[in-house]
Amino acid sequence: MVGVFAPSFQFEPPEMLDSSLVYYSFEDLLNKVDSIIFVSDEQMCLSLIEMAIKYSKSVFLHSAQSFTIKELLLLLKIKEEANTIVQVNNPMLYDVVIEKYYLQRDVNPIFSTYECFNDIKSDILYDIRLIMGVILSFFKSNIRKTTINVFSVFSELPDIVKVKFDFDNGGVAEIMLNTIEQSKKHILNVYGYNNSIEMDFVKNEFVIQKGDNDKEIYMFKEHISDVVVLKKQLLDFFLNIRRHTNPMNDIEHEIVIQEVLEEIKEKLKINIDNIY
Repeated sequence: MVGVFAPSFQFEPPEMLDSSLVYYSFEDLLNKVDSIIFVSDEQMCLSLIEMAIKYSKSVFLHSAQSFTIKELLLLLKIKEEANTIVQVNNPMLYDVVIEKYYLQRDVNPIFSTYECFNDIKSDILYDIRLIMGVILSFFKSNIRKTTINVFSVFSELPDIVKVKFDFDNGGVAEIMLNTIEQSKKHILNVYGYNNSIEMDFVKNEFVIQKGDNDKEIYMFKEHISDVVVLKKQLLDFFLNIRRHTNPMNDIEHEIVIQEVLEEIKEKLKINIDNIY
């Protein structure tokens, strides 16, 4: 690590950091590094992110969820002009079960379903953001049509959100998040030609079937920590820099995800307005 910068350092110098790592000028830091990691997505960091990309630095964003579609499009434009890498954090892409999927070289998905039962309503949009990043990396195609349904069953707030994606390549993916069920369920199914895969994130289980009697089951002992997942992403980030490869989750994906989330938010708003 070369150094650390935060706008607040001008007013409150950090006491816990080695003084040689502290930078009070972001531009000074940019002149010393090839890549930079932003641990905050607050609006005050947007101008700093723009500057880093304009300096052709490789950038890792901890999150992009607070940015508008217009702001993300601007970052994309700057990134393309600078010909650099911008990777966005998505821990689900580095889950051990998902990693097992990427090792299957003969899977070309034509249909996918994702079901998540969770009684915490505030997680709905976050869950959709994560799984969309995974689905976009699987299908590798533009979304032609998005269909969104929102239902309120037992409460005034939406209990069920269902989203369907039709892709240009003919593939279809469905997402259903349900906050009614008390039991935990977190399963992603992917169907290709002559094979099917089930990924269970609660049981930490990966099942692939290539024929009537050809089934392989992989069970992982434990869920890896958030710290380990972040380390995996940062390693992937530096490998992308070295190999000049595109990240699994980049600004382009974030724009698509944000567009869908805006539609869902509007549906949620309409649904709640109708109740009252």
